Amino acid sequence: MKKIYFIISSIILILLLIIKFNVNAYDITNISEVKVFNLVWEEIPVNECGMSDLTCYNLVAEIRPGVYEDINEVIIHEPTEMKLYGLIIFQYPRSLSIPTDEKRISFYPLSGSPIIFDNIDFMAVKKFTNRLELYINNEVFYYQPYDTRIEGIRYKYFIPEYDYEEGYEAGYKEGFQAGKSSGFKEGEQFGYNNGLADGFSEGWDEGYNAGKEKGYSEGYNIGYNEGYNTGIIEQIDDKDFTNLLKSVFVGIGSFLGIKLLPGITIGAIIAVPIVFGIISFILGRKKD
Repeated sequence: MKKIYFIISSIILILLLIIKFNVNAYDITNISEVKVFNLVWEEIPVNECGMSDLTCYNLVAEIRPGVYEDINEVIIHEPTEMKLYGLIIFQYPRSLSIPTDEKRISFYPLSGSPIIFDNIDFMAVKKFTNRLELYINNEVFYYQPYDTRIEGIRYKYFIPEYDYEEGYEAGYKEGFQAGKSSGFKEGEQFGYNNGLADGFSEGWDEGYNAGKEKGYSEGYNIGYNEGYNTGIIEQIDDKDFTNLLKSVFVGIGSFLGIKLLPGITIGAIIAVPIVFGIISFILGRKKD
């Protein structure tokens, strides 16, 4: 019978955790007992808040109707009266944080920067043998009494109705200019990229054709001039060789025309044996 009662109680507890506290009960197992505390925003006196157009609140736990205590005091002292694996659930006020009603929950761990939550769906503390585990939304932290702490602060801004139109106009003008500037930059960059992609292909083709035409013209002129100059030089070299041959033959003719005796030149003397040699050669061929 006790076993059946325990099973039914466990099922009811799980349903309560899932439905009422928006918790996945399977994430927190082995629970011996549960205590529930409502969290309330307690207004801070104006002289402590520091601004006339601002209302400040601290997040406190309601331990009895109309009686409130600091959350950290509840976390430190309540587990001492609970069984091992007991669970404390804090019901967070369901109103969400907005610009004119800013709510912030901060957890200060043993080291490092505070961990800040703008809105929370679930907060609980579970007792273990030598530690306390703090659950905020889907995150788990090690809570060490007096060395770690939770703070909740709320700033509610008072905005008179006559300020709305002025604020709207100012915000519209500022937003319009910012949007115009941002849109111009993005549009300019987008247009530049598209124009570059389209224009590059056309520009390359036109540049290639223009460069080819100009390069051909300049190359032709340079090549023609170089070829012409080379031809002139070769012609001059040929003329020098012809003149040299002429000079040699003229020199030989002059030498052969020298007269050794009246009417007898060197050429005539040289020609006699040559002529007789040719005649002998011819006669010898006939005898054969």
